[in-house]
Amino acid sequence: MGCLPSKGLSEEEGPLTIFERGFLVGLLVGEGYFGGHGRSPVIALKMHTDHAAVFAWLTRRLPGGHIYGPYEHNRRRYLFWFARGRFLRETLVPLLDEHLLPIHSRRVYRRYQQMKAGYELGSVDLAGLRGEVDPDDDVWGPRRPPWLPIPRSYGARRPPIRHLGPAIVS
Repeated sequence: MGCLPSKGLSEEEGPLTIFERGFLVGLLVGEGYFGGHGRSPVIALKMHTDHAAVFAWLTRRLPGGHIYGPYEHNRRRYLFWFARGRFLRETLVPLLDEHLLPIHSRRVYRRYQQMKAGYELGSVDLAGLRGEVDPDDDVWGPRRPPWLPIPRSYGARRPPIRHLGPAIVS
């Protein structure tokens, strides 16, 4: 694992730790937006103001991004974090290229690859862009929980469920 480029990062606290990288990727997989506004790419994060501490962390650790808000809509208050321009190209894209995988979310991975292709942000995973499923890319492997359905693209029938196993397989 290489060090994250320092451009757009807090110089006082040094490069992101592996935990912080995972936390950021998890935030973007769960709540992020990968797209653009016609001329330039954007990665955005929108969350309720209850999560202001997350935005404070983003501001401190990734000062190349910008926070907007709070905004109110239908009695809900939320904040936006945007990554654009040089910060997106030189800091976030290399981080996501290294840590964002199709097993985290095929939909998010495909959207990220579409953004990269549409805005010429480096090499693009063509299989990820097309949303192809690799049968060997099964996160669970041979220990698939009996309650987890087998995707149709695997060409296998779903086995009958005999019992509900634990939610986390160790």
